[in-house]
Amino acid sequence: MKAFIEIRHKDLERYPNAKLTINASGDTSKPVRCFLEWESIVRHMEQDKPLPDTPEYELYRELDPITKSFDESNGRPKGFWTQFSLEQQREIEEQIFQEALKFDWSEGKVQPEITKPWEVWTPDPKRPPKPRGMFTMIMLQLVLCYPE
Repeated sequence: MKAFIEIRHKDLERYPNAKLTINASGDTSKPVRCFLEWESIVRHMEQDKPLPDTPEYELYRELDPITKSFDESNGRPKGFWTQFSLEQQREIEEQIFQEALKFDWSEGKVQPEITKPWEVWTPDPKRPPKPRGMFTMIMLQLVLCYPE
């Protein structure tokens, strides 16, 4: 089963072909995956807010001025997500997914954003991140969409 999110211009009569179709990633047999994808899209359209604090943006946070300023004022530890193993990152992703299953998505509500993930999750010292070569890291990101 595959799901798509379609974004159209609000004036359909004037701009009938102004649309963007996005392939919802992951297992879309559960509608909540589409809601999470939509939430991510909406979050990126808000240009006055910092990047979401997720592993996939760890390397780019300081390149965005708004995110860099927010991180400094928020007391964010540098390289926070790099301290987690991929396994622990997947467990956190599953925990977020399970919470999203219980969330009331009606009427366009959005979940509250976690602005201090270091207060919610801590790296497990028994499962340190495994060092990888640059080629392996790039292949994991491109082919399997793994974080760094």
